Amino acid sequence: MCSSDLLAWLFNSSNAFHWKNSTHYTDYFEGASERARRHGYHLESFDANVAIQQTKRLVSIFAARNIGGILICPQPTPHAVMRLPWQNFSTISFGYSLDKPHLHTITSAHYLATREVYTRLNGLGYRRIGFCIPQISLERTNFNHLAGYLVSQSEGGGACKAEAYTEHPRNLSRFGQWIRRNQLDAIIAEDGRVLGDLAKLGLKVPGDIGVASPCLPRPDSILSGVVEECFKIGAMAVDFLVAAIQRGDKGLPAPPQRIHVEGNWHEGKTLRRPKRHRT
Repeated sequence: MCSSDLLAWLFNSSNAFHWKNSTHYTDYFEGASERARRHGYHLESFDANVAIQQTKRLVSIFAARNIGGILICPQPTPHAVMRLPWQNFSTISFGYSLDKPHLHTITSAHYLATREVYTRLNGLGYRRIGFCIPQISLERTNFNHLAGYLVSQSEGGGACKAEAYTEHPRNLSRFGQWIRRNQLDAIIAEDGRVLGDLAKLGLKVPGDIGVASPCLPRPDSILSGVVEECFKIGAMAVDFLVAAIQRGDKGLPAPPQRIHVEGNWHEGKTLRRPKRHRT
């Protein structure tokens, strides 16, 4: 493999984090790898979690192997900071967990996905819709999920103006109180873990309460909701990066671009079916 044909997938293994444990991130990588091959590149992973004195070594490796383009994997925690001589590279980051520097970013259209879920729930007759996504996940997505929920609430279509439940880990007692206090008939949730909590509370899904997610990784989930196009997001990131390399665009962008990729609705099995009217 010629050294000039390499792109870097830069991840951070701090906080016992490994990107291969996330379906979203592995699909980013697979989509990026496939598209990189079509452009004549090979994508190789590098760990940014190195001591300060080793950062120069990482940069020297990039220089020796003539790596001019970097895809930055989502970080272990929100508000992350990364220091590299950015003037030497074309870059794009996935999501909003990298707070500094402000780079070009590609991610799912979280705001629109949440609005899509809310609209679907209303269309199925749900009127008391709660929102249950942890604070740390909201921060990682720049609060776009919460924004979509609050705007949907403000436009009407639901009698319930429930406060968002963002506690993590969930306290089962307080979670149950939140559901009862707001008399919820549906919940917008992050993932399938909420199903176990609802079962412990004696609530059947979708018989007693509906559940839908705006951030499903793949269309094989029991959860109803919006599937993020993670594989395509990875591919589009490489398209953007290769174009930047070809133009010679390096360094910190002014202004940074935000690419939001819309997902697709997945029926799943956690929402009641619409009633059929006799003709």
